[in-house]
Amino acid sequence: MMSDWISVDSAPTGQENKIQLWHKVHKCAISGHINSALPHVIEMTKTHMWPIEAFTHWQPLLQPPEKGLK
Repeated sequence: MMSDWISVDSAPTGQENKIQLWHKVHKCAISGHINSALPHVIEMTKTHMWPIEAFTHWQPLLQPPEKGLK
C-alpha cells in the first residue's frame, strides 16, 4: 500500500537524511539518502547508487525498537 509514501519530488537530500525510497523497476523499498550534487540515491550500505529517476516515492525510515537492542 502506497498511502504513506510521498512523491520523490519532495524528498529531502543530503547524507544526514536517511529515508526509504520506492524503486519503480525492482518494486521494492531501498534505504539510503539522496546525493543532491549528482542527483543519485546512495544505498545505506554504500554498495549501490541509482539515478533519482529510478524512484517514485519516499517515506521516513522506521524508528528502531527502544528495548532489546544492544
